[in-house]
Amino acid sequence: MKTIYTTDELAEYCKAARNHPYVTIDTEFLRERTYYSKLCLIQMAYPGIGDDGAVLVDVLSGKMELDPLLELFKD
Repeated sequence: MKTIYTTDELAEYCKAARNHPYVTIDTEFLRERTYYSKLCLIQMAYPGIGDDGAVLVDVLSGKMELDPLLELFKD
């Protein structure tokens, strides 16, 4: 399973995901000492052979904008 650290990597993955009938998503949030939870990790997968379609998106990497994911959700 690949880990995505940058917006460019996320955009590439989302582009490939558009060629599949669906994408599964699981999110992990941190909620310590705050009323609002903080998104930390996104696990995504699309149908494929083996782990080719599965990725972890490290939202806390500091180099991540989620715009490509928003566009995928709109599609």
